[in-house]
Amino acid sequence: MDCSPSLSRLQQDLLREFFARERRFVLTGGGALLGYHLHHRTSDDLDLFGKPPARVEDARRAIEAAAGSLAATVESLRTHPDFVRLLVRRGEESSVVDLVIDRVPDVDEPSEQRDGVRVHSLREIAANKVCALIGRGEVRDLIDLRAILARGIDLRSALADAERKDGGVSPATLAWILDQVAIGADAKLPGVTGRELDVFRHDLVKQLRTIARPDEP
Repeated sequence: MDCSPSLSRLQQDLLREFFARERRFVLTGGGALLGYHLHHRTSDDLDLFGKPPARVEDARRAIEAAAGSLAATVESLRTHPDFVRLLVRRGEESSVVDLVIDRVPDVDEPSEQRDGVRVHSLREIAANKVCALIGRGEVRDLIDLRAILARGIDLRSALADAERKDGGVSPATLAWILDQVAIGADAKLPGVTGRELDVFRHDLVKQLRTIARPDEP
């Protein structure tokens, strides 16, 4: 599938040049959804995950080399042993790039897309989004999960995959977290109205409670 305008020209160019240099990392999260799967909103960041023995320093060097080939600059925003956040700029364009060593086994194999970009599958991203909702409860993750489920990913399967990644995941926990989320009807959200997202949230909570307690009326 071709890259969508959901990714900026800088992001597309940076991914092409990065993967020409580094093959142990995978594009995931919003950038993978927007550029290669769903095209349902825009994003200012790219998430690149790698497995040991790859290191974030390996990916940082590849990003710096890729940026240099594009006449772009790289600024370090945050650095930890398994996580680096960079800001890449070229002219008026910019993108945050998160480099992560992910020590949790994947549930599905990545695919290779245009220009050799390695991308997590919808199944993999669905599991990660469930884990993210439990971990941080952000509205953007709910927007993404709505779009993923609309594409045909099964909710029960996504929950089972998420439980394999994180033992703290359960339908009851996710239902409780989403029940606390407040979404105004007039909220300005990417790709969906506040009312539509709140209806989805409400329906999802009901489904999760049914999955958690299937024998209750």
